[in-house]
Amino acid sequence: MTKTNLVLCKSAKLHIGRRTQLHNCKITLTGENSSLFIKGTSTNINNASFTMAEKNSIITIGKSFTMQGECITSLEGTSITIGNDCMFSGDIDIASGDYHTILDYDTRERINPSKSIIIADHVWLGAHTRVLKGSQIPKGCIIGNSSVVSGILGVKHAIYVGIPAKLKKKNIDWNRERIK
Repeated sequence: MTKTNLVLCKSAKLHIGRRTQLHNCKITLTGENSSLFIKGTSTNINNASFTMAEKNSIITIGKSFTMQGECITSLEGTSITIGNDCMFSGDIDIASGDYHTILDYDTRERINPSKSIIIADHVWLGAHTRVLKGSQIPKGCIIGNSSVVSGILGVKHAIYVGIPAKLKKKNIDWNRERIK
């Protein structure tokens, strides 16, 4: 780990797997029983911020993961689960909540609860992508540059683009290496 800041409360759980490289990262686990699990194995994380705020908030990252500049925030006891072999470009924002409260004007009941996020194995997030609360991205997908994922994407091995992200192309795969 190089230039990595850690802020942990007493009951926080932090597990960073073998062969994980963290460079210029900030990890903040302030919620009681909050957890960050990075499984490791060829994992390289640069310029990222992980925040688990509030009780029982969890972020889990699978093996062989790379990212180049993210803000990943789990709020209000929700989880963010990222599968194996995912590749995230720069300026990614993933948050399981809104950081603020929205109330029904008449009843004064809260109408914007936080919701967990699931990103399956072998997902590539293009630069400037946003993944909002309650989103699910299936296996083998590519999310195009500057897209916003706001819900459950239903097709595996597909390209999604836009605001909100919509299906663009089915039956694709991707590789970290350029194939000639």
